[in-house]
Amino acid sequence: MFNAFRRWWHAYPETGLDLWYQMEDKSGYCPKNVVRKIPRNDYNWYLQKRNLGCEYNSLIRGVYYKRLLPIIDADSEVCMINASLWLKENKIGHAIIASSADKYWMIIDKPCEKWKHVKQYMDVPGQDNQYLNVSKYFKSCYLRSEMKDDYFMPVIIEKSNSELVDGFCEDIIKHFSLRSIRWLWRTEMYKKGNVDLSNPDTEDDFTLDDILQGAV
Repeated sequence: MFNAFRRWWHAYPETGLDLWYQMEDKSGYCPKNVVRKIPRNDYNWYLQKRNLGCEYNSLIRGVYYKRLLPIIDADSEVCMINASLWLKENKIGHAIIASSADKYWMIIDKPCEKWKHVKQYMDVPGQDNQYLNVSKYFKSCYLRSEMKDDYFMPVIIEKSNSELVDGFCEDIIKHFSLRSIRWLWRTEMYKKGNVDLSNPDTEDDFTLDDILQGAV
């Protein structure tokens, strides 16, 4: 019974993105970062938790149509180019997303069923070692699903010609286009005192209630 519940709780969604969140577990002697699945993949649940002051960070798991996808986190254009050239020389398809200024996510066209198969494609020249170590620790690839301080909308700069991989990338872009993501970013800027009133990105007139009720 317990194993069946665990498989249901961690089951990959049939379609769309697999949404998780990161939090600090303070229940033991040594606090540690843990990841938890957003219940029912309901992002509104996460928004309400954040509105209540929970110090969470939302994540997108590297899973699409029940297949695990290897991901490279390249922290500079040079790292991205090195990784892309290496993958192309080894005839491995991949898509590239500019995740922020001079930083990139690279989704590798090697969908797998188990983590032990994913990790063999992740140790690529240009990969951020910290991202690699975190992925190995959690046995999954995760991408942040919120804006950083600078409001930068991720953009696909190279497609893979794989329907699965490119569909995953397109859903990531759609996610970042949601008003809820802008609301989270704007709320954090207010908390940090970093609101630039001359910036048009701060001028949207909608509230969390508008988002939860589907009014925007």
